[in-house]
Amino acid sequence: MPVRRLRPASEDGFTLVELLVAMTIGMGIIVAAFTLLDHSTQLSKRTYQTVDATQRGRLAMDLVMRELASQVCISNTIPPIDAATSTAVTFFTNLGGADAVPEKHQLSYESGNIVLRRWVGTGTPPTMTWPGTPTSTRTVLENVQLIGSTPVFRYYTWDSGTPVQPNALLAAPLSTADEARVARVAVSFKALPAADLRDTRGAADLQDAAYVRIADPTDPSRGPRCN
Repeated sequence: MPVRRLRPASEDGFTLVELLVAMTIGMGIIVAAFTLLDHSTQLSKRTYQTVDATQRGRLAMDLVMRELASQVCISNTIPPIDAATSTAVTFFTNLGGADAVPEKHQLSYESGNIVLRRWVGTGTPPTMTWPGTPTSTRTVLENVQLIGSTPVFRYYTWDSGTPVQPNALLAAPLSTADEARVARVAVSFKALPAADLRDTRGAADLQDAAYVRIADPTDPSRGPRCN
């Protein structure tokens, strides 16, 4: 009986061209995957930076507005604002009760920061003495920039429209006469992310305005009424 021999299996393999094509396709898939991963990581980082800058900026702006809204007169002839430029405003404030002694505060934009200084004086209004150096200094917000060419602080008095609105811009630094006319203080700044001070893509623009609570629109020629 003749012996049947099994036919050997095919020993064919990949050709060099097929191998190169497969490797090229595989490399393309790997590069695409890493590109997608890198893009997702960058997007996640940018989102975190935006949230961080917005939260920090809002907290700082809330404090700035609370400070500016607390302005008070020291006497019938001394207005709330003591000095005002496009980068700093010094004013008298009362954050306590009706019988609390006023303090002198300053909000300033300097070296990329928003800074709050406090002077605790002696005496009683209107006769008060202020120390030569601040009683306390606090950095409210770090890593701050201007929004384009818009100053951090802008000052407005009543316009001549109907109805009367506090939309007439005063030239800074304010003169002594204009300090007594301020009805509204506008604040603008760009908060940059704290996580990476070199990256401005996650920055948040903050703008708000505080009205001088003693400004009387029924008598706009006088500005804030201290009596």
